[in-house]
Amino acid sequence: MRVLILVSVVVLGGCATLSRDQCLESDWQAIGRADARVGYQTSRLEEHRKACFDYGVQPDFEAYKQGHAQGLVNYCTFKGGFKAGYGGYRYYQLCPATVEADFLDGYEMGRDIYRRQEHFELLYESRFHRGHHGFHGLHFGGHH
Repeated sequence: MRVLILVSVVVLGGCATLSRDQCLESDWQAIGRADARVGYQTSRLEEHRKACFDYGVQPDFEAYKQGHAQGLVNYCTFKGGFKAGYGGYRYYQLCPATVEADFLDGYEMGRDIYRRQEHFELLYESRFHRGHHGFHGLHFGGHH
């Protein structure tokens, strides 16, 4: 029984969105800004609320929302879209229509690179982890 409880604590504790110190610091505007910069929706605040509950900390939704709006300014750019696509992240239609096209251009470019890299890695894994030791039949310059 003790092992089960310990495993539960470790597993559940590993899922916290914020550390004890972050909860106690309670800079909800900064937390909202950071979440938006990586593409999280404001609904992530509910996960933060659960993470901070044990420390007696309640999130400040207005400050979080204000910070989230500030973070979207950085996220909703071509560069932000590229980083999200290249990282393999989903896009949750967070960007305002006035800047979404620029974001999506970057997102699609990054996503294309991500998919090609993922495809190459699958090919590489299937080729080299089945007992093959090189690209048989391929010659890289020089004489055959």
